[in-house]
Amino acid sequence: MEKLKTATQVVFYVVIPAVILYYRFRKKYKTLFAIGMALTSVFVGFLVSQSFRESYQDVFVRLMNEDRFDEARVELQKMLQRDPAELNDINLHRMINPVMYERMKKDLTRYYAAEAKKVAQSIDMPALQDCQVLHRRRVQLHNMNHSIRLCDMAEALGAPPPAWREDMLTRIESEKELLSRLEEKCR
Repeated sequence: MEKLKTATQVVFYVVIPAVILYYRFRKKYKTLFAIGMALTSVFVGFLVSQSFRESYQDVFVRLMNEDRFDEARVELQKMLQRDPAELNDINLHRMINPVMYERMKKDLTRYYAAEAKKVAQSIDMPALQDCQVLHRRRVQLHNMNHSIRLCDMAEALGAPPPAWREDMLTRIESEKELLSRLEEKCR
């Protein structure tokens, strides 16, 4: 894959612009046309060389197979933060050590579930409904959404949904309505 990427870079960054410059100096092309063609070649070369990039799942499997578990754990966390559904695209048949992958999933599941619970317990809504607490309510709504996002990541790894999740979702919806009314009131 790396050789093919290098070959396309050489072709689009060196060979094609060199041919364009050769014909420009032989007075076959006008200067601006030659510059435009060379820049287009470089741009297309960039796009083509980026298409040979490894997917995040392939990088994760490669790191797991090379016994670089700390780096693989970081890649797994990045995948979860981008989109928890990306875990479904991991090819477990190419992985040499699936037991370590399962252990890593369990560790991250416990971590994300504990963090979600900690964030959910730290939420305390002010009883007042005036303009002075508007910013604090926005921060608390952000924390609620963050706890749900952490729950989603833990569930993608195989954790059961926590008991407080449905209650938190209804609290988020009611808080959004309340926040919109407060914003209208405070304008």
